[in-house]
Amino acid sequence: MANSSPLSLDELEELLVFRCQQLMKQHDLIQGLTCFHWWPQTRAVQL
Repeated sequence: MANSSPLSLDELEELLVFRCQQLMKQHDLIQGLTCFHWWPQTRAVQL
């Protein structure tokens, strides 16, 4: 996201959704790096 220049809001939304989906698959990594012991145990619905 840092070095991208989306041409439209739709393109920006696609990039954000893709990145969020990637991050949601890395639960253990994010929990370990952020020390968020309260990170929810439930998973978001995949679209």
